[in-house]
Amino acid sequence: MKKILLFFTILTAALCSQPAQAKPRIPVTYGDHEKIEKVAELPDEFTTDNGVKLALGHKYTVFELAFVPIWTTNKGKLVGFDPNDDQNYYDIDAYINTGEGRAAILEAAGVKDISELHKIPFWDAWGGKLVVLALLALILYGIFGREKKPKDANE
Repeated sequence: MKKILLFFTILTAALCSQPAQAKPRIPVTYGDHEKIEKVAELPDEFTTDNGVKLALGHKYTVFELAFVPIWTTNKGKLVGFDPNDDQNYYDIDAYINTGEGRAAILEAAGVKDISELHKIPFWDAWGGKLVVLALLALILYGIFGREKKPKDANE
């Protein structure tokens, strides 16, 4: 009788059990991400085959963890890109290195030197580092910052 009861208990447990399901996980993004920051409009001769006017941008690469830029891995270069689609860009180094091209770019951007166009926004350059330092300071304060008060014997 005990064997039959044990058999039916195991059979019922096997048929009624549900497989374990993992909870959905929230993806955490990390890794190198290329970004293009618009610095100026390009002269009219810079258009795509479709007639889209290109803008001048500074392309650089940052390492991000959960959308927080930790450090810049590539200081970048100047590129031409479509402001509506910044995934595609055009390398214009050869044009910039010519005297006429350099003058046209400088005039379009309104600057005196090409190096002024290599701009990385504050958040990408320093913001992530400040966030990481603040979190580290909070963690260290939580570990070492609290002084334990001695208990009074009268209490």
